[in-house]
Amino acid sequence: MRVGIFGKYSTPGPVREFYKCMEVHGEEVEGQNPNVWKAGDAIRELDVIVLYGFGWKQREIAEFYRERGVVVLVLEQGHTARPDFWQFGIDRLNWLPEVAPSSDRRSAIGIEQPKKQTVRGGYVLVLGQKPGDAQHTLEDMNVWRQETLTTLRSSTKKKLVWRRHPKDAKEHGVTGFDLLQHPLDCSLEKSFEGASCCVTHNSNAGLKAIMQGIPVFCAPECFYAPVALTEFNFSVQNIQIPKEEIFEDFFDRLCYAQWTAEEFNQGLPWEFMKPFVEKEWEANASLRFDTDAQETRGFFEEIDPDGD
Repeated sequence: MRVGIFGKYSTPGPVREFYKCMEVHGEEVEGQNPNVWKAGDAIRELDVIVLYGFGWKQREIAEFYRERGVVVLVLEQGHTARPDFWQFGIDRLNWLPEVAPSSDRRSAIGIEQPKKQTVRGGYVLVLGQKPGDAQHTLEDMNVWRQETLTTLRSSTKKKLVWRRHPKDAKEHGVTGFDLLQHPLDCSLEKSFEGASCCVTHNSNAGLKAIMQGIPVFCAPECFYAPVALTEFNFSVQNIQIPKEEIFEDFFDRLCYAQWTAEEFNQGLPWEFMKPFVEKEWEANASLRFDTDAQETRGFFEEIDPDGD
C-alpha cells in the first residue's frame, strides 16, 4: 500500500518508529511536514495516511483525504504506561478494535482489575483537562467545571475536590469546591488515595483511576465509558467498579490499540492493523470511483469497479 506519513522523521518518537515499521513490511512510504501542508500541495497516489497527533491541522488533513477515500490512521500518546506506549488507530483518537484476539497483551503489561473497591466514604474528585486539547470537544473548561459542580451539589453531600490539569496555565478564581488540588503540590496518586470516585469528561486520568479500582463518572462518548459510569447516581449500590469480565474485555481491546517503540521496529502494529485498514479501504471504494469527483481524486490507480 502507498502510505503518507505526516510528521517529522527527525523527531525521535513514534513517527520515526513508524517509518521503520513500514520498512519491515515493504510498504511504499512518503513523508510530509503537516505544519506546511496545503490542500493544493497534497501528496498524490496514496491509499493510507498516518497522522501524528490530531490537532486542528491534522484534522484538516484527515478531512481532505477522507473525502477522497484514503484511510486515515492516527498516532498519539498511549493510554497506559506513558511514554512507553503509543496508540495507533483508524480515523480518530482512542480507536479500539471491536474484539481482541486474546488476553496476551493485557497479561504481559500486567493490567488486572483490583479486587478491592475504593473506600466509599471519601471525596468526589473532579478532574480538569487541558483547554483546547484534541482529546475532548469542550469549548470552555470553566463552563464544564461550573455545570459539573452544580450537578454534584444537587446529587451528593460528599466533599467535592477539584484537581486542575497541570497544563491549564490560565485557570484562576475557582470557587465552590471544598478543596482545590494543584498538581505541583499533590500527585495524582495522592489525590486518588482519598477519593471514593472520580468525575471527568474524558481525561486519561479517569482511565488510571479505573485501573486502580476507583469508580469513574465520564461523558457517554468517552472511549472508556464501557468500564465507567455515565450518569450521576451516588447511592451505595450504584457507585461500583465494572464487572471483571467487562473490565478484562475492554482492556484486552485497549492493549491491541497501543504499542511500544520496539514493537513498531518489529512491524507488529502494522501486522495487526493491516486487515482493518484493507477493510476500510474497500469500504471507501465509492469515493474513489465517484465520476463527479474533484480532479485531485484521480491520483488513485485506475481500477474498474465492475471488475471488467
